[in-house]
Amino acid sequence: MKDIQDIKKYLLTVHPVRRTSGQKAECRQWILRELKRAGCPVAVGPTLTHASKYELVNKTFATPGILAQAGLQVSIITDHSVIPQHYLPLCAGLAVKAGMDPFAALQAITINPARHLGVADRVGSLEVGKDGDVVIANGDPMVSDSQVEAVVVNGRLVTGK
Repeated sequence: MKDIQDIKKYLLTVHPVRRTSGQKAECRQWILRELKRAGCPVAVGPTLTHASKYELVNKTFATPGILAQAGLQVSIITDHSVIPQHYLPLCAGLAVKAGMDPFAALQAITINPARHLGVADRVGSLEVGKDGDVVIANGDPMVSDSQVEAVVVNGRLVTGK
């Protein structure tokens, strides 16, 4: 296979695909090694829907966790409008259920996408000087039964107490 070093500055989308057991380990190790060497960020998804394309036939929610555990900067994506972006927390929660570290999953839907898009100086984390839109929930935002208690946009409370 061709060396992927030349794509270092580009975002690479990885569709989560499983292979036969013999090919799986070899392919996974090669992909992980090359992605780490290239230092490129990866966006994983859409995973929530049925396999609409051939490369998605064997998709799995374990993929973002495998990539993050290997030291790659991972974003979980919905491919909006394929899956509306308000399902990002659900996709992150399903990745956690499949083995992804919860903090890595939170980063995969906040700061990592901002880094990938070159806007992390403005958004993606709560820091002085950044845009500070905040959602406050009564539980883990990646758990489906958590309820939103308040939303602050541009420093103003728009809903909640």
